[in-house]
Amino acid sequence: MPGFADLVLILFVVAVVLVTHQLPRLATLAGQALQRLRQKKNASPSAPPEHPSSPSEDDV
Repeated sequence: MPGFADLVLILFVVAVVLVTHQLPRLATLAGQALQRLRQKKNASPSAPPEHPSSPSEDDV
């Protein structure tokens, strides 16, 4: 019967193999998420956000 250290090593190797097989998929998912963030940033209105502490021209 394998010892505890052997089981941990086997689980570690299995985890590494699974992660390395998923790396291309994870990379494409990360790339798609970055593209969505860039599109949201570019699609946002170009008007600067209003700051209530700064006096506007109407207050003067």
